[in-house]
Amino acid sequence: MDSDPYISHLQFISNHTEEYLSLLEEWVCIDSRTYHLPGLDEMIGRLMDSFRRLAPEAEVIDLPDQIVTGPGGETEERRFGRTLRLTKTLEAPLKILLCGHMDTVQGPVTRTKNAMRPGDGRLWGTGATDAKGGLVVMLAALDAFERSPYAPGIGWEVLIVPDEEVGSGGSRFLLEQAAKGCDLGLIFEPAHDDGALVGERMGSGIFSVTFHGRSAHAGRDIYKGINAIDAMADFIVAMRGLKTGEDQVRINVGAVEGRGPLNVVPDLARCRFNIRVRTAEAMEAVRQGLDRIAARIGQQEGLSLEIEGGFTRPPKTLTPEIRYLLEKCASCGRDLGLDLHWRWSGGVCDGNTLLAAGLPNVDSLGPFGKGIHTKEEYAWEDSIPERAQLVALFLMKLGAKEISWPPVL
Repeated sequence: MDSDPYISHLQFISNHTEEYLSLLEEWVCIDSRTYHLPGLDEMIGRLMDSFRRLAPEAEVIDLPDQIVTGPGGETEERRFGRTLRLTKTLEAPLKILLCGHMDTVQGPVTRTKNAMRPGDGRLWGTGATDAKGGLVVMLAALDAFERSPYAPGIGWEVLIVPDEEVGSGGSRFLLEQAAKGCDLGLIFEPAHDDGALVGERMGSGIFSVTFHGRSAHAGRDIYKGINAIDAMADFIVAMRGLKTGEDQVRINVGAVEGRGPLNVVPDLARCRFNIRVRTAEAMEAVRQGLDRIAARIGQQEGLSLEIEGGFTRPPKTLTPEIRYLLEKCASCGRDLGLDLHWRWSGGVCDGNTLLAAGLPNVDSLGPFGKGIHTKEEYAWEDSIPERAQLVALFLMKLGAKEISWPPVL
């Protein structure tokens, strides 16, 4: 087998699997929702304790605050957690970015120890796959790789961000910096539920539209009023025309705001929505479509509206370089007895941002299970060491130059 020179070094992961699973049990009990700063600070401390053996000089980086618009158009600042960056500074011919996130959508679910690991191969908990399990995979893979004779061939940077679940708006500048300083990226988002890797990803944008009408008595003077909620409803229905039968565009209206006494015509309303697009062409078509809808509705006398937001993560396409990386990962998988494939995903991640900044990457190297973003999230325990050995083998082959980079395409 091609992997024979590497197998003994991968055994380290098998020998320490229970330690890694116990570590994940601890991490999923920490409340590290995106804006929950005490829990994110606790995660930073736990991550430093674990990763310090690989890179003694860890850097904790503050992020800029986020400006958020409230339902009445008012703005406020929301503070992000901090980012952890560790770097192996070597004069190595190849530098790799290993990226993950510590924040979660849900808070932790209270379970007894037996309920977290009931003995059926599943480990339950918030972030078990997305993406605290991915951070454990990253740690285990680096533990094995750095103990191998192939480590001198690669320098690396670890970047663990606290805001991926809301688009990495605060940490984007760090991602873009890392993209410029590295040759390729490995991102530890969860794989598909069946273990398949992700090839292409849709792009994503967050938008809000605020509608200003005219207040009036709903009985005596209703025709003197301009109903902002009516205008919002018209806008939402009109957006359905932007969707396509080929699933190039997905639109989800997630929040609507507008209220007042029922005997008064409302003069303010607001909706927020997420749009996902498959291609850059679809992204531009959606932008133009939103402008057309706004122009039509805004023609009504006494009504005005403003569109805020935009596409924060462009589509991630299957470039020749990414296809090459996926093929090499699949080859490493075969060496380990795995039958790896890849397919597209409607989800987005920091892999989108990194590719847009010029860094080819594989972004689904974390474990797999089910229930991400819900209270019923779990990871298959076996997928933790499996993915860690896959990544470690990939790194070893890169360090040994058995996998070449940049590729000859």
